[in-house]
Amino acid sequence: MNSIKNIKWLIPFLFTILITSCSDFLDRAPTSALNQKQVFSDLQLTRQYQIDLYQTLRSGFSSFVNGDFTESWGYDLISNMDDYCMGSKNDNSTFELISGGWMNRGENANWGNAFEVARRWRFSYQSIRAINIFLENYKYAPLATDADRIEMNTMVGEAYFLRAHHYFELVKRWGGVPLVYKVVKASDDQRPPRADIKTCIDSIVSDCNKGAALMDTVVSSSQWLGRATKGAAMGLKARALIWGASPYWSTRGSGISWQDAAKAALDVINLNVYHLMPNYRDVFLKTFNSEILYCQNSAPKNMWDLYMWTPNFLGGLTYGNFQPTQEFVDCYEIKDNVTGQYVNFDRNNPDHMANMYNKDRRDPRFNQSMIYNGANWQGITCEYYTGGNLGYQAVGSMAAYFYTGYCFTKYWDENVLVGTVNGVARKGNPLLNWIFLRYADILLMYAEAQNQAGGPNSSANGSGITALWAINQVRERAGISDLPSSISQADFDAKVRNERSVELCIEDQRFFDVRRWGIGDVLARDLHKVVATKNLDGTFVYDFSQTVGPLRKHYDNPDQYILYPINIEEIQRNPKLTQNPGWQDIIRN
Repeated sequence: MNSIKNIKWLIPFLFTILITSCSDFLDRAPTSALNQKQVFSDLQLTRQYQIDLYQTLRSGFSSFVNGDFTESWGYDLISNMDDYCMGSKNDNSTFELISGGWMNRGENANWGNAFEVARRWRFSYQSIRAINIFLENYKYAPLATDADRIEMNTMVGEAYFLRAHHYFELVKRWGGVPLVYKVVKASDDQRPPRADIKTCIDSIVSDCNKGAALMDTVVSSSQWLGRATKGAAMGLKARALIWGASPYWSTRGSGISWQDAAKAALDVINLNVYHLMPNYRDVFLKTFNSEILYCQNSAPKNMWDLYMWTPNFLGGLTYGNFQPTQEFVDCYEIKDNVTGQYVNFDRNNPDHMANMYNKDRRDPRFNQSMIYNGANWQGITCEYYTGGNLGYQAVGSMAAYFYTGYCFTKYWDENVLVGTVNGVARKGNPLLNWIFLRYADILLMYAEAQNQAGGPNSSANGSGITALWAINQVRERAGISDLPSSISQADFDAKVRNERSVELCIEDQRFFDVRRWGIGDVLARDLHKVVATKNLDGTFVYDFSQTVGPLRKHYDNPDQYILYPINIEEIQRNPKLTQNPGWQDIIRN
């Protein structure tokens, strides 16, 4: 039996072998059976193996990294492929995907779509295999006390939750996928076909239910923060069900109703464990706060990601990799100067245009999420105009990367000085915790599902918790007016969709929301920036007519806007895999 001192080298080594041992997506058993037996005959080693499963939770900041998601940094978000966010570097993975480069790179390419298309598929199945190994072998670990048995139940619950997480990551990109519940051995010749969407969602829900039944509502004081809980599993179940109930999948046999989704979200609300943070910015700056259902555990460090989207005069590399488009900026409501109610921003309204950057009139989340012309950040006025410190200087200059007229600050701590300014290192270590699911999202899921089930003033299961109440909780925290009870079902649905875009911006939600809503083709529309020119009297003229970003690929088959193609290497390995609609004739160069 291995001693405790061997854990630090044995488990990571074994885990790496188990997760990357074979190019086959089913990952047949490696030649490490002896080590595996040793691990699961020792409770402490079993614990460490299970903890290492959390390494498979990769943040949105790591969606396009080198290798099989083994790096801790990247410089692209999936959000950069939606219509509300834009990267700047033309060698970014998202640029390639936006312009149609889905199948022209193999899984071993060192950049481009290999990261999000080919390697995401591989990594998810490698992670599922590592989880299946634990679920098949945990029973061999010696449990001497009741405390050991309780702890093991919790670890098993967490494993079911993690498997559900990875299957959902696959389903929301590819639709129905092969379902593998056991460790495929060398003697097996199993090449399963894709399961239908109903079977896949049912499987995810089943794993979530198993996990929730075994996990505690809150993390024990003896455990490290960031471990999954009952609420995480229940929240993931709600997300999977609202996915299945949404227009695209409900018309393709998901078998999930809006009532099912609303009930699942209501169950999370009724836990009375999660609460909205009083301040929107604190959601992202205070770790493991009351709003987070689950996130990637992180630690303070010099994040390459932050440098990539931070202007040079604020200490970054000035690549401006996460920039709002004008289409997104227009989503923020503005306070009506007569009624005092917040209304949709209208660029044809002279009063709205005169106050578009007035932080006392726009939805407060606008000022809390981005910098713009005239905004103040770390005591510096941001000049998004020709000749300013952020605006439209010589083509090819670093400032030219900030070309939409805006820059996200949502994840920045204004009190942390990062990078180097004028040759002086500021040595700040920001903490970026990637949140997979938070309570505001649960409230908006419930609002969407219950409105579809019965209208804005209806409640699930006679609970008295209405769809209107749920969305107004989010709006009240933001500091904007409640929606009225007289709002129609259709108008309410439009408000929910807009609220999700604003509240959850650059959390990689809209890119997938438009797919489940069946409107993925909005991602192909032309996007715009704002160009400011400063007059001699200090006033500004704004031009909103110029388009921005790479030429977006237009597809003849609308399903191509919804579903990823399966990488050609996977189809060659498993002839039973069928390609997604519209992608059958795509051949990689």
